[in-house]
Amino acid sequence: MIVGANGTGKSSIVCAICLGLAGKTAILGRGDKVGLYVKRGCNKGFIEIELEIHVENNQSLWMLDGKICSQKAVEEVVKALQIQVGNLCQFLPQEKVGEFAKMSKIELLEATEKSVGPPEMFAYHCELKNFRTKERELENIVKEKASFLEKAKQRNERNKHDVKRYYEKKRHLDVIVLLDQKKPWVEYETTRKELEGVKKERDEAKKQLSALKQGHAPMLKKIQLIENQLKPSEAQIKAKIENIKQTQKIKQFEAADHQKGISNTRRTIDAFKTELAKVTDQPDVTPQINAVNIELRQIREERTKIEGEKSDLRRDKDNLNAETKSEFPTNSVI
Repeated sequence: MIVGANGTGKSSIVCAICLGLAGKTAILGRGDKVGLYVKRGCNKGFIEIELEIHVENNQSLWMLDGKICSQKAVEEVVKALQIQVGNLCQFLPQEKVGEFAKMSKIELLEATEKSVGPPEMFAYHCELKNFRTKERELENIVKEKASFLEKAKQRNERNKHDVKRYYEKKRHLDVIVLLDQKKPWVEYETTRKELEGVKKERDEAKKQLSALKQGHAPMLKKIQLIENQLKPSEAQIKAKIENIKQTQKIKQFEAADHQKGISNTRRTIDAFKTELAKVTDQPDVTPQINAVNIELRQIREERTKIEGEKSDLRRDKDNLNAETKSEFPTNSVI
């Protein structure tokens, strides 16, 4: 520690030590050029550690053990001797006291480690800080991963129901495919069983038909015999019916002719009556009218006779049909 009154050169000694040990002018806080540290009015400045500074070109001449060397060589020797002119805990110029007071606890710790600790202490400290930074980064990554994992679990829980439904749907689809494949076989089996049932029913029907044929064989023979017997009678009946129909038609034609005659006679009578009404001075035609009336009565009698014959023919036809039914009652069964 350098102590003295103001103006006695304390700062000059500090500046000389800093510059002589390859310190930077920024450490001193007085000037940014080396030439500013030479006494005003002088061209050169000397330090006992044989530091020579030239004002003209603002350059320094470095000598170590009486030999000219580079600034880098001096810096390496200073570093090897653990001299830290840039460390405020080891070298504190007057102008840097304010900065020293503003240093934080972390900066003071690092500066103390550099000044009093072994060289590897600060390196270990920096490495430890790097590890801590990496640890925090890893912690953040772990938190992010944990958050992602939690979200993934929640999403997985939400999707679990969908996955369950998907597998259930897939299982149903597989069952549908299997059933579609089995459907032709089931249809074949069903059709085959139905065919077997129909065949059995057919065989049973054949047996029943055969049994019925055997049971009705005598009856069929009787029916055939009766049919053979009925064929001549049916022919006779048909012939009689045809004769009756022919006779009936003839009588109908005769009745129609008589009806036409009656109509003509009536028209003649009407004509006569009309002429009689028109001509009052004609001779008496009563005999003619009487003759016409007689003829009309005869025609009516003939008509009545024809109607009676028609009724007789109808009765004969009905009687013939009744006799046929009574003689052959099995005809309706056949």
